[in-house]
Amino acid sequence: MLEFWRQVDRFLQSEKHCVLALVMRTSGSTPRKKGAQMVISEDHAMGTIGGGIGERQLIHVCQSLLKSG
Repeated sequence: MLEFWRQVDRFLQSEKHCVLALVMRTSGSTPRKKGAQMVISEDHAMGTIGGGIGERQLIHVCQSLLKSG
């Protein structure tokens, strides 16, 4: 967990844009629960919000938006 926040800090210190994804609520059976988090930059993703196609789509959308400015 500490390494996750260190990576977020490195992005912020380098003025590299990034997205923080956070699971706010879940219901039923889910791979990750409330509080799961990941940070996504143009070329890197760290952490997980559950994996699978939903996470891959989130990374793709975030990286596309970050690259387009």
